[in-house]
Amino acid sequence: MKQLKIGVIIIGIVLMLFFLKIATNKDDQNLGSGYYFLPNYEAIDVGYPYGNLIYKSNNKNYFDIILIRSDIKNVNYNDQFIIVYQEPNKKLALKEISNMLILWNNYYNEIKRDSLINLEYEKVSLSDINKMIGGKNSEQITRITDSIFSSEESYKKVFANKYNYYIIDKVNNTISEPLSLKEFNKKKKEKNIDLEFVELSD
Repeated sequence: MKQLKIGVIIIGIVLMLFFLKIATNKDDQNLGSGYYFLPNYEAIDVGYPYGNLIYKSNNKNYFDIILIRSDIKNVNYNDQFIIVYQEPNKKLALKEISNMLILWNNYYNEIKRDSLINLEYEKVSLSDINKMIGGKNSEQITRITDSIFSSEESYKKVFANKYNYYIIDKVNNTISEPLSLKEFNKKKKEKNIDLEFVELSD
């Protein structure tokens, strides 16, 4: 009887600690103010094939505005700021460019109607994408993809450094350019950001 009481007490303590942990656990995907982190395991679950990312949206797992792409290694946040450490992934960036070109070209061939769409680097018409890659084989599409990656300013900025650091101001809805560690630390000090990196589970 005494052992049973001890067992019940132990189970009670374990359950209390478990629920306390849940109650105090910081959601590492909801970064506040409509900003979210999509970890790799979740990207696989929702069918997003380009790794983890930081995005802004009215709803979780709706990628209205993608702010920072893979590979995100560390992130932390408070009520006003999000800090992000990224090791940009060229392989995934090239894969995304290529897949988007093929997807939109197929869509154009299906609907036979032109419209403007947002690619990562600029607004472009479906007919221009069709002229660019229509009838091309995979090797030619790879060369076109490489050319876009090498020439577009947005990719040049992200891939200029092996590592990038970002500061997102949630109050003003602004994001810094990719920063070096020195630039990042300077801006943190200027903005009085009291945050250090905490690696997110991936």
